[in-house]
This record gives sequence, structure tokens and C-alpha cells, in this order.
Amino acid sequence: GDRSSRKMKEKTQKTPRNGSPLPSSSSSLQRTDDQPDKGDRSDRHLKGKKEKAPRNGSNTPAGASSLAKRQDDKPSKADNSNGHLTAKQQKVPRNGSTTPSSEHTTDPKRDDHKRKKEKQSRDKKYDRGPPNKYKGVRDHNLNTKLRKADALFKEATTKMKKAEILLQNEPGFLEAEGLEKTYRFKQSDLRHHVDVTTARKMFDLSLPLGPYNVDFTRNGRFMVIAGRKGHVAVMDWSSGQLSSEMQLQETVRDVHFLHNETMFAVAQKKYVYVYDKNGVELHCLKRHLDVSRIDFLPYHWLLVSVGNQGILRYQDTSTGEMVASHRTKLGPCDCMRQNPWNAVMNLGHSKGVVTMWSPSMPTPLVKMFCHPAPVVSLAASQDGQYLVTGALNNEIKVWDLRTYKELHRYRSVRPASSIDISATSLIAIGQGPHIEVWKDGLKERADRPYMYHLLPSQTIRSVRFCPFEDILATGYSGGVATLAVPGAGEPNYDTFEADPFQTKHQRREGEIIQLLNKLQPDMISLNPNIIGAVRVKKRVSVNPNKAGEAVDDDAELEAEEADKQPSFSQSKKKPNKGDLDRKARELQRRKVERAEAKRKASEAAIDVGAGASSGALSRFYKRRKPAPSA
Repeated sequence: GDRSSRKMKEKTQKTPRNGSPLPSSSSSLQRTDDQPDKGDRSDRHLKGKKEKAPRNGSNTPAGASSLAKRQDDKPSKADNSNGHLTAKQQKVPRNGSTTPSSEHTTDPKRDDHKRKKEKQSRDKKYDRGPPNKYKGVRDHNLNTKLRKADALFKEATTKMKKAEILLQNEPGFLEAEGLEKTYRFKQSDLRHHVDVTTARKMFDLSLPLGPYNVDFTRNGRFMVIAGRKGHVAVMDWSSGQLSSEMQLQETVRDVHFLHNETMFAVAQKKYVYVYDKNGVELHCLKRHLDVSRIDFLPYHWLLVSVGNQGILRYQDTSTGEMVASHRTKLGPCDCMRQNPWNAVMNLGHSKGVVTMWSPSMPTPLVKMFCHPAPVVSLAASQDGQYLVTGALNNEIKVWDLRTYKELHRYRSVRPASSIDISATSLIAIGQGPHIEVWKDGLKERADRPYMYHLLPSQTIRSVRFCPFEDILATGYSGGVATLAVPGAGEPNYDTFEADPFQTKHQRREGEIIQLLNKLQPDMISLNPNIIGAVRVKKRVSVNPNKAGEAVDDDAELEAEEADKQPSFSQSKKKPNKGDLDRKARELQRRKVERAEAKRKASEAAIDVGAGASSGALSRFYKRRKPAPSA
């Protein structure tokens, strides 16, 4: 009776179509006794005979393995969605191998070529020029020094390439999406999207004693402003702390920091004065008369000035000595900037000419005709390869200082009153009330500006990028403002060169190191890499048959004989006595031949004649000796 009831219940029970297990309510329909029936025993007995252990040592039953094979033969849509590729989706490699594309290794030759290219780019970036030519140098000590210098240069290049791994920071620029343009972004919009520190550095000071000139220290921590009507102030602009503020009650034309924030120079109405950071007057430089522009060379400790007299003056601020004073002979000059790569001073003149000066030369090193109108502003790039000039005819030109040729030009709405170039090659141009920043405008011609800012009813006097910060400071007729320019600052700075976070102790130590490493003014040249190089003199052969040429027979013959003799490294065998006698005879014979050639050349002089003896130039002619009478 129990068996029949169980069979009836199993017939009435329905299995779900989706293959899910029975619900909890059907647990009462399952068999409750533990002893299986005979049919179940026979089935297990047959399955135990047919089951075999798999060869791979797995515990998977045979039935499960056959089921897995059937499922692998026909993959379902769920398998495809989980990442398994069908035969159509799988890509066959070009080399004909059956390896899947995800496990396919790259070509080793291609990897080697890529690695070589990266190494060449790094070598070109940190290379210090071609090696010294020491093969023709016969001085053993000099040859050894040149070899050691080359070894040090290679070691420095290798260390700089290894240190590049630690320089992970990169400048971040504005990126526009869709139809947006970066020059349409306003400073008020950027203030809400930048971090709190950068937003605090963006300010606009309304000052009535303008127009203002602006300058930063080398580490970008301090800023000095000077108004035309005598207002001068020094401040730690990032924290907003004012170091000093004074009213000179005199016309101020320019201002510039010296070696650090402790001293700065001010070009006033008649002379140039030097003040400390507290506003105390230290020096009055009376030799700098009627100055309109001043600059400072940090590696040479030279204060440079030029003015309405057209005289360029160099004065050493460490010793107080006047190093040089050059007359430009091109009239008054109101445009001067230094080339940070070689410390050459670039002057812009009213005749459209740009001259480049060094304290060791009384004449300009280079004289370029750049514009048909007066040059009012210029700036050189950090690597010294490009020069940007602006003139009164609303033209802005970019020049290549390696070839001194024009690369491209731009047109501005107003004449460019001030130009500056950042460490990341961004060009800032102040023209009238407009401030434009151009990106990638040196090597190629940019189609549109990177950023734009308008100061209504104002006139821009100066624009300066802050070192190691994405900030552009501008001085205009109504005050001073700082603008956020993403990507303008150098993210990886060298603390031995300029440290924005230096302490008072580090500043004192750095000042002493700068004095010990001060360069001499004579080392300023167009190519600074020429210092320390060896110039190999090329011997030019002189033809003795030409009259009027001085020939040093003994020196030339000795040089020829020295070239013919083998060096000590080539032959250590001592010469034979017979060889020395033969060489001496040959040298004597060649000397006699040269003397005979000289005598014949003198005898072939012009024969004046009897009528020429009475002329005014008769004393300059050579006369032949009369023949002895018979």
C-alpha cells in the first residue's frame, strides 16, 4: 500500500520547465525511509562498473565530463556574454599560429627598435654636445684631462636619464570639450574649479599710482611692484604677507630683484637706487644716469641698465666695480631683456633693430633688422633658441636664434607693450587692455590664443610669469592682477638651482654658494658651450714662389718632419744614426731650395728705368744693381 501511494504521488508531481529544484512544500512528497529499493541498488551497481577514473587525476565523474563536452560543443548566449569568444569572434594571428590574440607576444625586433628610439631621445635631451677632439693633442696632461672630462659628461648624462624616472609630474593644460574654446574660459569660472591654494593666489589690487612694473624672485616666492608715481612694495604674494611698502615721491621707471629677495634695484628719475627688503636705501648708483630699463644676471652678479642716453652699463653688485660701458649709437632705448641661456643682453631700438651685447665686446655681437617700425618689447625663450619681438606696427614676430631667420609672425590689435615666455614655452602678450597667452607658438604658428583676458579701460604695462607656478602677473595703469594660466609653471624644479620652499638658513647658504660659483663677465658669449673646448689649429701650406708673403721655413719644415715621425705609441724603436744623417741632409737641401726661390723672386722685381727716378714714388721701387764694367 505504501508503494502504490508513492507512485501515485510521483505521477501527480510536476517538474518545473526551467529545471529549478522543487519548492520547500514538496519536501513532504520525498521519500522518508533511508533504505533504497532494489532498482536503485542495481542502477548504482551498473554505474560503479562503468565509471572510470579520468587520466588527468580529476575527481569529475564521467557523466559530468560528457555533459560538459556536450555543453562546450554548442555554446550558449550566456557564455558569449561572459567573455568567451565564438569561432567568428576569435582573431587568427597573421603568422598562422593557433595562439590566441590575448597570449600573442610582440615582435622582439620592434621592441628593440622602440627601446633604441627612446634611448636616443633621452640622449639628445640631456646631451652636452659633441665630445672633445683629443686625438690630435700631443700634450699628455691635456689629453688625460679631456678624456676625464668626457667621462664625467657621460656619467652625468647617465645619472640624469636615471633620475628622469623620479620626475613624474607633468604640466596640466586646459582641455576643451566639443565646440568649446579654451580662450573663452574666464578667470571667474576658473576660480570655482581650481584648488583652494590656487584660488587664493588669484587677486586683483586696485592701486591709483600706476602704471605698475612687476618682477619675481628666481624661486617665485616674492614679488615686487613699482608704480610710475613712486609707489614701491615687496610682498610674499603666495601667503599675502607684506614685507615693505614705501612712497618715493619720484618717478619710477623700472624695478628688479637682485640675487634674492633681500635686495632689489629701482630705476628712479635720475639715478638707480638699491634697497633691502625692509625698504632701507643701501646704495645710490650715480653712474647709471637717466635709466629706463634694468636687469640682473644671476650667475655673473651683474646689474645691467640702459636709458635715454643709449649707453649700456654693466656693474658688479658683489664688488661694486663698473665692468663695462658701451655706447649703442642707436638713440634712446626703452626695451631690454636678457637671454637666460647665454646671459646675452637683447636691446630693441627705435629703428626696428635688435642688438645683442656682451660686456667683453664694445660692439654688438649680432645686429638684426626685425621690423620696419620701432621695437617696443621682446623676450627670449628659456633654451635660448627663440626670440619674440613686438613693434609699433602691431606685428609680433618669432625668430630662430640659431639661424637668425624669421619663423612666423602674428598680428595684434594694439602694439605689444610687454612680452614674456614661460618655462613651458607659453607666450604672454600684453597689448592695450588685452592679455593673450599663446600655446605652442614658437615652433609652429598657432591658429588661436590659448587664453584671453580683458581689463576694460586699462593699459597693460608689464606681464611676467611666476616661476614654478601657473600664475601670470600683470601690472597695468589701475593696479596689479594675477591670472591663473594652467600649464605655465615648471612642475619639476631643482632645489639646488631655486627652491620655492627654502628656509632662512638655506637662503644664507645658497647666497654663499652663488658667490663662490660666480662666473666672470668675459665668459658671456653667444655659445656658452665653447668654454672648455680645445681649438685645433689647422696648418696652412704657404707657397714660397709668391712674392710679398712671409714664409717661416724652419717652423714649417720642423712641423712637416714632426708629422712624418712616428709617435712613441706607434714605434718604440730608436732611430738609426744613418737615418738621422739622411734626414739632416734632406732638411738642409730643402732649406737651400727655399732660399734660392726667394732670391729669384726678389730679382724678378719691377725694373723702373731711367725716367722713374725723378718721380715722387721712385723711392718705393726696387732698382737692379748695375752690371760691373769690363
